[in-house]
Amino acid sequence: MTKRTSLAWVIWATAAFFYFYEMLLRVSPGVMTQELMETFYVSSTSLGLLSSFYYYSYNVLQLPCGIIIDRIGPRAIVTASCFLCAMGAGLFYSTDSLAVAKAARFIMGMGSACAFISTLKLTAAWFPVSQFAIVTGFTVMLGKLGGASQAIMSPVVSNYGWRTLYLSLFVIGIIATIMCFLFIKNKPDGKITKEKESPTTAADILRVMKNKQVWCIGFVGGLMYIPITGFGELWSVPFLTRVCDINNAMASKITGLLYLGFSIGSPLFAALTKKIKSHVKVMIISCTSALIIFSIICYAAQLLPLYLVATLYCLGGASIAGQVLTFTVAKENTSIALSGTTVGFTNMLVMLSAIICQPLIGWVLDKNWTGLLSETGIRIYDKSAYQIASLSIPVGMLMCLLLLYFVKETYKE
Repeated sequence: MTKRTSLAWVIWATAAFFYFYEMLLRVSPGVMTQELMETFYVSSTSLGLLSSFYYYSYNVLQLPCGIIIDRIGPRAIVTASCFLCAMGAGLFYSTDSLAVAKAARFIMGMGSACAFISTLKLTAAWFPVSQFAIVTGFTVMLGKLGGASQAIMSPVVSNYGWRTLYLSLFVIGIIATIMCFLFIKNKPDGKITKEKESPTTAADILRVMKNKQVWCIGFVGGLMYIPITGFGELWSVPFLTRVCDINNAMASKITGLLYLGFSIGSPLFAALTKKIKSHVKVMIISCTSALIIFSIICYAAQLLPLYLVATLYCLGGASIAGQVLTFTVAKENTSIALSGTTVGFTNMLVMLSAIICQPLIGWVLDKNWTGLLSETGIRIYDKSAYQIASLSIPVGMLMCLLLLYFVKETYKE
């Protein structure tokens, strides 16, 4: 391994660790729902809103991020972004105010917005074109491992409290910021990069936003992602603890299988696409299988042995992995020059699922609350409330199948 190759892997690992770190921040509320409701004395609806504040800034910044990274370079952006995430974690740790907690989640979302894009930019600069796909695959896998780390965070919350976890996340963020500043370089010395023939303009963005196919496939991606962003990140752990009568630690481990399954399913659906030569058909298969699996999880989990529930979670995560094809289809519905803008706008539409579904599921829980309270005065929801609230997943899959009817096939040999 040459010195340059070693340096490339160090730079990638540093940026990819930041992506892993922001995923920890993203999914962390899911392992402390009861604790946060007690601390801020809020209902499920308010908790869903608190968690979703992360995505308000994250979504808005998806389009500007690529443009800013192209003009300034990823090193400065990654370092500043990681510092913002750490500051958000520190603010969240220190507050008893719901308004300040929302601001902290908003700041975390701001810092996280450029994590994945920056890592891809550095990968393109430091690795040969032939290695780009495999390194990107490693990046996605590491991010999903961050989501699966609920299993590690849950015992910390149970044994030491949620503030200890967030203090730890703050310290990790500061260390990661220093690492980004010290180790990341924008490009190898002496590497000549082609200047963009024309920078992204408001007219380019408007052209993408006027494309009906991009909107359609973006909503398809968002609906297919509900099991992860709307359910897995916040409500899966309390769902499992109540419906399956297990503790937080076990529920977090099972929820982590969603992310593991997604990582396994992504390359499988890519291979299936090449075999049947259709993006749309593969997404229909993905969505249909997800509809069946998550319907069983939502309405029969209490009747099944725990190992079978865990298996279904892993299969459910794998079943929705066809969602990654939405970015390919969206990109192929616009010109190559607008691919970055298209992917950013599509990701913004996809992440609307979190903004809508996290508080929506909480609202449905509150509407089906029977009046039962814990010793500390926090609402306790029965199994039927969680089952009704989780209806958003199969309904989302049905809507997705309907939208796919209007998506044009873009597969090319």
